[in-house]
This record gives sequence, structure tokens and C-alpha cells, in this order.
Amino acid sequence: MSIFQKKYRDKTGNLRRVKNWTTNFWIDGKHYEFSTKCPTRKDALKYERTARTALERGEPWPPRAVVIEAKPTLGRFLAWRVYRWAVGRFKRTCPNSYQWYRSSIRAINSYAPLRDTPLDKLGSEVIAQFAAFRREKGKSVNTVNSNLRALRASLTLAQEQGLIVAVPKVRFLSGELRRDRVLTENELVEYLAVCAPGALGECDGSLLADVVTVLADTGMRRGELFGMTWEAVSFELGRHGMLYVVAGKTSAARRPIPMTERVGEILSRRWNDVGQPMIGTIFPADTLSGHIEESTLRKGHKKALALSGVRAFSFHVLRHTFLTKLGACGIDSFSLARIAGHTSPRMTSRYIHPTDATIIRALEGFQQVNALPALAAAQSPAQSQ
Repeated sequence: MSIFQKKYRDKTGNLRRVKNWTTNFWIDGKHYEFSTKCPTRKDALKYERTARTALERGEPWPPRAVVIEAKPTLGRFLAWRVYRWAVGRFKRTCPNSYQWYRSSIRAINSYAPLRDTPLDKLGSEVIAQFAAFRREKGKSVNTVNSNLRALRASLTLAQEQGLIVAVPKVRFLSGELRRDRVLTENELVEYLAVCAPGALGECDGSLLADVVTVLADTGMRRGELFGMTWEAVSFELGRHGMLYVVAGKTSAARRPIPMTERVGEILSRRWNDVGQPMIGTIFPADTLSGHIEESTLRKGHKKALALSGVRAFSFHVLRHTFLTKLGACGIDSFSLARIAGHTSPRMTSRYIHPTDATIIRALEGFQQVNALPALAAAQSPAQSQ
């Protein structure tokens, strides 16, 4: 259900709201929009429920209901449904996902043939033309495929709402660069060595070192760590303490994470430095959110890469490195998915890449197991004699 108050500008140019509430919704592929003639939101919601019930039963009511279009265009569906859905679900809990939908919707709307196509007429051909259009604009394969994933998610939402029967085939471009890089311990040591206080100019080197170390030793997502508060930290549980992720992309993201020794030392030091508070953000900053953001560390990160000589990497590589090294230790995929905050172990497989040493150890173990039957067969004739 969606009700709102329309806006208009008066003679003086001020923006005002219409007194009565307006409703708009889809039923059986038809988009209805009409005024409820109700000045209060509570009465407007009651009127909307009554109208929806009557329309679902096939009754000719309400008399002022107007069918805007039998099937909305993709652009209208993105504006009225997908964007509002992304705002309600992700804007507060997961800003990165909200920004991803927002930027992808803008990219899709930039191609008029795709934007103005009705949902029931949408096919794989116009989607492929959109991908070619984005490539002609100089966008990378990763960016184009990211837009295509958002388009597929939007079309899946349209299918769930009964606006289309099936989601058209979305073919992704080949040649996408995967984030498969794993930092070595030497690279991490060289990077942290240049993050001394004052070594990065205006940027706080100690803050950057603390953030990078915690990310490398916990595998947390950037947003999970940046917005973490002292209420989610316990120095008494576990061997070195425990972190609790209380919000994230999905329900699986809410999880406990044991601290390593150096993570416990970093957080304990920062906790003592600020007077051992019980509430408040761990990494406060002068931003709209009240805590550090990736933009807070961007300049310092670039300078640390230049001074250390380490090949450029993003903060997400630290999470990927943590999960890859943990997987190489022999942990099962279900436990790794729990630590990573993934919904299913299948998602975890994207972050696990066996190293050469792991493959060699597996083959050596296979050869030992395979040699046992041959050894037993060679010994059996001698025993029979």
C-alpha cells in the first residue's frame, strides 16, 4: 500500500501539500491512482484497503479510481516501486545497497529505449542493447554487469508483484574482473609500517592502521565496522573478547565475531583512551553519520599505498583475504558462512580460492590414500606364500 500527499507551488513559489491524501497501487497488472478525499492518513489507509478489496473482487468501486496504464513502463516501475522499496529497506540499515540501487536506476533511465518499454514487452534484445550502450559510454564490464544485476533484481520484484509472468533472460558481459586478490602477510606488514602518527600528513595514520588491522582480522564489511558502537563490544567473552554485528544486509549479518589478540589490543587501547565509555561509536568522525566513512580514509589509504609500495587494493580485499585464509585452515563452509555473515554457504564460495599450497597438500593426501590399496595388494601374495 502506498499513500502520499501531492505537492504544488502556491503563488509565492512556496512548496505546499494537498490537503487530501492520494493512493496508488497495482492490481492484476493495472495501476490505479486516485484521491481518497481523506485529510488524515489513518482514514486514507482505511479507504485504500476498502478500495483494494472491492477492486480485487471485481466490483466497480471506487468511482473516482483511474487506471493510469495497463502495464507500467520500466522507468515508471523503477521510480514508483523499486526506488521506494530500496529506500524503505536499505537506506538506513545498508546505505551501500541503497546507493547501488539508486545509481543503477539512474543508469537504466539514461537509455530511453529500455526506460520507455512496457514491462510486458521487455525482452533480452533491448537489455543487450542497453549493455552495448553503456559500453559505448566508456563504462567498464564490471559497471555494466552491476547495472544488469540491479535490472534483474528489479524485474524479479515485478514478477513477484504479478506485473510480468517471467523475468527475461539477462546475459552478462564476459571479461569481468573478479576481486580475487589475497594480501600476503608481508604486504600487510609493509602497509601498516608506514601508518605511523604524522606519517600521512593531515590523515590520521594510527586510525587507518587500526581500521585496516580490524578488517583484516575479523573479515567484517566496511559498513559494519565503521558504524559499530561500544555497546557491541565485550572484552570479557572469548579468549580476547567478542564483537557483535547488530545490523547488516540480511538477518545472517547479525552475528558474533571473536576478536584476535591484536584486535583486542586495539579496541582496548581506544576504549581506555576515551575514558571507557559504555555507549558511542568506536570510530567517531565529523560526518553526517557521526562515524568514519570510506571517504574519511581515502586520502590516507592512497598515500600509504604510495609510501609502502604495496600494489593498490580496496578495503574489501581485506575481507576477502580473511575469508580465503580462514578457508585454507580447513574450516567447513557452513562455519565460514556464519563468520562471514552470508545467507548461504554458496555465497561463501565466491570468496574462497584455494592457494597452490592447499592444492598440493590435497594431491599429496590423495596419493597417500590411493597408494594404500596398491600396497595391500602387493603384500597379500607375500602373506599367502
